[in-house]
Amino acid sequence: MQKIIFIFSFFLFLGACSSQKNQSFTFYSEHGLFTINFEEHTISHLNQSYSFEIIGDKTTIFFPDGSTFWQEKTISGYSGELTSNQGLDYSSSGEELMEALSSIQTHRHSNGSIFPALFVFVISLLQICFPKVSWHLSYGWKFKNAEPSDSALMMTSISGVIGIIFAFFLLYTR
Repeated sequence: MQKIIFIFSFFLFLGACSSQKNQSFTFYSEHGLFTINFEEHTISHLNQSYSFEIIGDKTTIFFPDGSTFWQEKTISGYSGELTSNQGLDYSSSGEELMEALSSIQTHRHSNGSIFPALFVFVISLLQICFPKVSWHLSYGWKFKNAEPSDSALMMTSISGVIGIIFAFFLLYTR
């Protein structure tokens, strides 16, 4: 029984981790049409191409003339700065590009499957509601006339609570 559950979980995990084939997204706002390619790390806007990099909470956009606009997520919000090689004001364009990039990132990360979280939730709920059955499926089948101790049943229920917390974490981060 454990082998079947393991194999089912493995294939469920593989389905949840499948990669997206299309790494290019289009975003339309009041500032126009933006095309963002995450594979090449480029943003196209108004016939101009910009490159970007994301390292942790810091995102940097590189302009064609060598100027950069960076923005970093902090505890109190965001901080950022424009560095311009030619004295041109790119800050509004940098903010527009950053807005498009963050909108697409939010959309990209919210497309995860709900099934792994649902699977973990159901199994964990069964562990809480039926700890004796869960114990027998995990350990009891190995021994003849085996009965779980109160501690074993309590640990099974506690692992079910931890599993439900993990399921909510999976739902939150999808």
